Amino acid sequence: MKKIIGLLSFAFLVLSSCSSDNDESSNLPNPILVKEIAVNDEGKIYINTNTYDGNKIKSITSQRGYVMNYTYTGDVITKTEDIDFQRGVTSVYEYTYKDGKLFSVLKSVVYDYYLKPQYENLKKYTHNEDGTVSYQFYKVNMVTGAEEGFGEISGKLTFKNGNIVREDWSDGSYIYEYDNKNSIYKNVLGFNLLLNTDSSPNNLLKSISIYNNYVNDPVTYQYEYNSDDYPVKLNAGVINGMTFPEVKYTY
Repeated sequence: MKKIIGLLSFAFLVLSSCSSDNDESSNLPNPILVKEIAVNDEGKIYINTNTYDGNKIKSITSQRGYVMNYTYTGDVITKTEDIDFQRGVTSVYEYTYKDGKLFSVLKSVVYDYYLKPQYENLKKYTHNEDGTVSYQFYKVNMVTGAEEGFGEISGKLTFKNGNIVREDWSDGSYIYEYDNKNSIYKNVLGFNLLLNTDSSPNNLLKSISIYNNYVNDPVTYQYEYNSDDYPVKLNAGVINGMTFPEVKYTY
């Protein structure tokens, strides 16, 4: 439950977004941006506060004691930092781009507040002519940061209407369904390049995971929307028969 709540607290962050080359949000004079996300966990309400510089996101701060900071280079996100208020920086993600598309993500993990980040893995993307995106993990020396060959995982992302509708890798797949409304981070500059479902232009309605030919129970979501077709409330989400907390969004 804590893991589910934590994911909801960041309102489906970071984590596969649209692959469009056009970032319509950069042309919006007054973009609609989510300012607060309230998670009701068994009667206790925890607020996550988002701060922006125009339509660039700066940070997401949770009352649970952590913050995610964003760094831009021009109009693209080049770094995110997960910070625990007690332990300090816990992980860092560094993003690189090629021809306006995401090329790689390097994850560093800080196991101790006093240690330098230790590189854990590098994920590289290939944007294919048919619109799919392939990825490959690489082994990275945790001391020097040097690449030392392929990792064990590779896969492919398939898109429809800018949303990831399928992710396949050697041991299984994820299958996704979306509504036709606006997602809460649709107008955040650079989010549409990050290649994760949490920053898709539409809202996730259902996800199904398949592992070694076993199909798990679907995860489903139900929303209420405002007059601009943005979600204002996540009424019910069900994972393996268990309902997770209600979430409200303020713009």
